[in-house]
Amino acid sequence: MNGKIISPSFSERSFNPSRLSEAREAKGLTMADLARVLGISRQAISSFEKGIKAPSHETLMDITKVLGFPERFFISSQSSPEIEGAVHFRSRSTATKKARMSGRVRGRWVSLILQECSKYAQLPQVSLPDLDIADFELLEKADIEEIATKVRRFWQLGDGPILNLTKLLENKGIVISHLSSGEKVDAFSFWERDRPVVILDRSKTAVRMRFSLAHELGHLIMHRTVEDSYLDDKQLFDLVESQADYFASCFLLPSGTFGREYYSPNISALEKLKERWLVSIGAITMRAHDLNIMSDNQKVYVFRQLAPFRRKEPLDDIIPKESPQLLNTLLKLLDTHSILKITDLIDVFGLPTSDLSAITQLTADELTQSDNVISFVLKNK
Repeated sequence: MNGKIISPSFSERSFNPSRLSEAREAKGLTMADLARVLGISRQAISSFEKGIKAPSHETLMDITKVLGFPERFFISSQSSPEIEGAVHFRSRSTATKKARMSGRVRGRWVSLILQECSKYAQLPQVSLPDLDIADFELLEKADIEEIATKVRRFWQLGDGPILNLTKLLENKGIVISHLSSGEKVDAFSFWERDRPVVILDRSKTAVRMRFSLAHELGHLIMHRTVEDSYLDDKQLFDLVESQADYFASCFLLPSGTFGREYYSPNISALEKLKERWLVSIGAITMRAHDLNIMSDNQKVYVFRQLAPFRRKEPLDDIIPKESPQLLNTLLKLLDTHSILKITDLIDVFGLPTSDLSAITQLTADELTQSDNVISFVLKNK
């Protein structure tokens, strides 16, 4: 590896119209929304984004304040790559169109960072089984159970609990990243060229993040041929989501091992299973019911017991969250070899510190700290 990225001076760059579209969509705003806040016409915003005209410096400063992006973002010489193919959003039915638009832009930022880093270092080889699924719409539960088992066999996992799902998937070449706080999607996944990417909302509990990760793995394996337009077909969307949910359940809780360990619908017994398998009590209950080792009445009984806990189950505050390390380790490697310094990343990518930190797992201090050392000279006596 050699060579160092040198960020051009601001004077050498000009307004990048596509970056305005990115920033606006990242905030979940329409052109009309942004125009209203800025006190200018929608036509003016449209002309900026089409590159017909550039905003005045004063207007650009107003845009940076309203959208919360640094000026350098809008005068960056590069735009984020478009995502080809479908983007699978977990909880798509509850996520608003604006939230999905915002998430998609953040996915493009991950692609931008990946493409830049891939110029200088080789990422882990993608290792996913090629299962040749002819038509995902024809998949039955038994088929999905078999697919989940084949994935475990392909990765030589056995049938026990997966102690760190994030580390496992990163070692298989899947890039995992986080959303900055305040987003309204649980998780989503897509393919960056031939590289699978999963992005998660870190504000969720550890077990919910793990299930979302397994859910997205199901999409990556079963639904790569799905077109993005499927999301407009509610029946098809519901089918795809239910398949990914069932895959996650089968993959995290293999029928043989888990089925032998389940013995009671009592909450304390389910807590022990949760602690061992790192899966929510709700998901454990649904899996036991699907395997016909829990009756309908017992299922209702469990969820009645869980009702007082609302969004947080027992142990949710105890089980630690998993953190992705692939991008973080890669960027630190490039920094060590003085190829792409961490302190240059904000200028190189132009992204807000909070988003860059969420994507890379680098702290704000790491992104902004200076390498300069103050030198002192002693006076002669």
